[in-house]
Amino acid sequence: MNNIEKRHFDAAGEMVDIFAGKLGENRAVHPETAIAAGARMAGTMLFRSFGFDTTTMLPGSAVLSNEANEKWPELVDIVASMLYQFDLPIDKKKLEKNSSQGEAPKLSVNEMQKLLEEDLTRIREKHGLDLVEGARSCALAVAFLIRECAPGIGLEVGFNIATCGFIEGLKTVPISQNLKPKQPWYRFWK
Repeated sequence: MNNIEKRHFDAAGEMVDIFAGKLGENRAVHPETAIAAGARMAGTMLFRSFGFDTTTMLPGSAVLSNEANEKWPELVDIVASMLYQFDLPIDKKKLEKNSSQGEAPKLSVNEMQKLLEEDLTRIREKHGLDLVEGARSCALAVAFLIRECAPGIGLEVGFNIATCGFIEGLKTVPISQNLKPKQPWYRFWK
């Protein structure tokens, strides 16, 4: 985790609060949805960092790219490293035997983006993080979420959810970042 600084951890802590507040009630969340949200949003941030022109693409459609294939392992490494630091190392034998992802998340990738992206962008910018650094902070938040949810769903299940969530976020056309309606180019005379 060479590229992780205190500001990444600070942002991650605030991101966890957003996940708990927006996805749960009284900080009680559906574990699979919370972990998937963090991972998908990390993937979304990396996707946006690639600078693809998505103006003609339908949000939610799949985009395959070499950039995604090259970048997603860093997010997995951050989660695995943090879990190791939490004294929760991933058992590779258990991981190979258990490919379960638990229950399905309660929101789609695009629904999560609509609900969370504005707040996560604000946090990322507050801490002076670009999109790649924001994705790293989000991956740190995912590790914390897995740690908190592991007693209920299992460490390997949480890790599987995160791994798939990173890929989903990285390979799904996001909603428009301009969430406010555009002004029409025309004007009616009065």
